[in-house]
Amino acid sequence: CYVARFDADWLVGSDVFDPEDFGIGCNERDDIQEYIPDISIDPETKMLTVINSKSSTYMSYTISLTGRCLPARNEKYNFVPGRTIVADGQELECVTFLLLVRPMHIMDVCFVNELPCGDAGIEDDNDSIAGKSKGLFSDIKEWTPHPNMDVAQKQNLTQNDDVNIYEFPLDPCRGPFLCSQGFGGHFTHFFAGTHHAVDFECPVGTPVVAIGDGVVTNVRDVNVVTGIHGSNLFKWNSVTVKMHDGNYAEYVHIQRGSVCVEVGQAVSTGQLLCLSGSVGFSPRPHLHLQVTRDATDSAPTIPFRIKRSSEHVMKLVPTNPKLDSSTLELINIPQTKVRHYRHHHDIDLCCCDAGNSFISTNSNFDFSIHI
Repeated sequence: CYVARFDADWLVGSDVFDPEDFGIGCNERDDIQEYIPDISIDPETKMLTVINSKSSTYMSYTISLTGRCLPARNEKYNFVPGRTIVADGQELECVTFLLLVRPMHIMDVCFVNELPCGDAGIEDDNDSIAGKSKGLFSDIKEWTPHPNMDVAQKQNLTQNDDVNIYEFPLDPCRGPFLCSQGFGGHFTHFFAGTHHAVDFECPVGTPVVAIGDGVVTNVRDVNVVTGIHGSNLFKWNSVTVKMHDGNYAEYVHIQRGSVCVEVGQAVSTGQLLCLSGSVGFSPRPHLHLQVTRDATDSAPTIPFRIKRSSEHVMKLVPTNPKLDSSTLELINIPQTKVRHYRHHHDIDLCCCDAGNSFISTNSNFDFSIHI
């Protein structure tokens, strides 16, 4: 996956959108969306371009290229395909772009090998090799910031902050667990509905437990697709629990058929809910955990904290710190306990070892902590 929030070094280019470049006269600009496509591929150069012709609305684009429409190798960047697995288990090479575009701007994304064969939109059969092999899938929607930006942009949660505290969601005996994306993560956590989510990498089949007492309100565990194809964004598995504090905890990407609770059932903190998986839009097996105040699809996430095993609350340090001795001393972690992993995404990360530590950083490294 390749992420561009307004700009990225791998883009062919980005610029302000000028209607005159597309032959749009002054008399036609009131209805400009009727004349300008959201996505275009030049039939001669085969350059893929996205266009936000709206005057005041930010737009997000999820674009997946497969088959004959995979990005072409060029002098500036060589896009390495990832994988997606369809319902019958077949595997397909895929490159997905996650783009956030300012109003009245364009992005020249890449050159493709060949023009797409038809339109592989949501309405097509994207659970089959035939459906995904048509070349181009897109999902385009308006992007709006989190409604409470004072909270969403806060870099350092302290014990004085009025946020709820919960238990760790995975069996601590199976850790440590790398948390590959945290609050406001630049990969997929820059939407209001995912801003305060955390992703814990864990092997498929890791026990997922309730972070608080509550009642199960929703279960989805019939999907099997996995990987980075954009259509997988609509085919996840999850368990949702309304907790006793009134908030809803959602556990996402779980293994098909692994849910051991049912809607309406009361659950207690630490009770087994299901097994972790990699279902839906999932580059690697992980658990996505988020908390909201209501269960509607449009509900924004809210911040939360997770207890340490010693009943102390995890600390969240400011984004973009240096992983040096002073940073580690701030969170009371010996420097010798940190193990670094090179990561190919430049995203906000946090780290957790089954409830004993918590860090957020905007660096080029993943890391796990052993205590």
